[in-house]
Amino acid sequence: MKKIKIASMTVAIILPLVVFAGSAVDVVTPFEIPVAPRALGMGGAFIAVPGDMNGLLYNPAGLGYVKYYGISAIHNTWIWDTYKSYLAFGIPRKYGTFVLSGIYFNEGEAIKMEGGTPTGEEVRAFMSGLAAGYGVEVKDGLLVGVTGKFIYSYLAGYYGSSIALDMGLIWCKSMDNRRVSLGLVLQNAGTSIRYRETYSPQPINVGAGGAFTVWNPNVCLNIAVDMNYPYWGAVFRYNLGAELWVKNVIALRAGYRGGYDLSNYTFGVGLKVNKFILDYAYAPNYATGEYAEYVNPSHKLGITYLFIKEPVRIVPEQMEEIKKAIEESEARLREDITSVKLSVDEVEKKLDTILETMVTPDEILHMLTIHFPFGSAVIPDEEYPKLYEALRVINKYYKGKTITIEGHCDEMGSAEYNLELSRKRAEAVKVFFVENGIPEELLVVVAKGEEKLLSHRTGPGTAGVENRRVVFIVE
Repeated sequence: MKKIKIASMTVAIILPLVVFAGSAVDVVTPFEIPVAPRALGMGGAFIAVPGDMNGLLYNPAGLGYVKYYGISAIHNTWIWDTYKSYLAFGIPRKYGTFVLSGIYFNEGEAIKMEGGTPTGEEVRAFMSGLAAGYGVEVKDGLLVGVTGKFIYSYLAGYYGSSIALDMGLIWCKSMDNRRVSLGLVLQNAGTSIRYRETYSPQPINVGAGGAFTVWNPNVCLNIAVDMNYPYWGAVFRYNLGAELWVKNVIALRAGYRGGYDLSNYTFGVGLKVNKFILDYAYAPNYATGEYAEYVNPSHKLGITYLFIKEPVRIVPEQMEEIKKAIEESEARLREDITSVKLSVDEVEKKLDTILETMVTPDEILHMLTIHFPFGSAVIPDEEYPKLYEALRVINKYYKGKTITIEGHCDEMGSAEYNLELSRKRAEAVKVFFVENGIPEELLVVVAKGEEKLLSHRTGPGTAGVENRRVVFIVE
């Protein structure tokens, strides 16, 4: 009976109003309730956080930094006995990234009301929705995006539906090992949900946010803040959140939400295992009055699978095999010479070619070539160990010699754009060397553009990553 009593509140609010023409009532939509556990763990402060597939629920502009195919499944418990299930697919393309998603919000069973009087009949209550989001980087660091949503509602035999639109933008500025981003979003601009003559307006919201990210090879810290102004009359809301990744494996999250009816503090954790990312969030909901004892904490669990390939890791047992492969065919396989037992004389003769990248169709086989994301000149975190190793080799064996830093691109885009992008990639590596003590006059930047392709693969993700590279040549 408790379950029926509590669940009936949702329907009891709606059904008595159905008999009155033109009546209006606020209904909580499935997209309005926090869905993504990563975002909830950060207190919902996600308007200015780019690169997450589930970010279309907060700001579709962030999809412009999603460069992987992926699938995400989420299950949430909310207040009382309600729950939600969510599924999303990320599809990066040449010009931007698409995310398709669906949601089901089960509101349990309730006692049907007629004229404000309970009939004793138990009825179902649920909502479902579909969303299609698109985000793209229109120029360096400027992302724009849009999400279209369709909502279908079934409350105790009464049907309703509506459509809505989200629009957003994010501006990002990267500086060495840190990034600042600012975001702006308009959410739920659309039609009202109608139940016969009763209607529920969309919860239109205008939000702005900022995020700051700093990282090194071991940790990555994200700090975010959002401000939201619900157009339909709710109080001003704000969100604060932080996320700490350790070794890109474990994440700890905490957040605070101000101006909300339920929980203020939120907590979360994340775990990355190969291509799987597991996320969990907890919100200790509370309520006052008659129904306080029935309000339960929220638990949100999500799993994401990324369709990407991890770089090849070379272990000591492979060194002799690598050495033999280099001796048999340098043109086919060139490997990190610091990882095999070559003499200094051999290193001096072969460094200009052995440090270049040769790949099979599916694997990156060279460790000291620096690879870049699609369309980017920002050195990824995972490439810094190779940069430090190259720095060690130069300081030990080639101190005082001229080092040519050669930048390359895949063939996506115009030749002029690719030439400039390859120069920026080489310049980024040069800045690293100068900051770590290599005299600037010994570093020569050469932009090759798409002149020396290793394959004709192109596109976001790993497709064509072997071409998006910087190699080193010792004069």
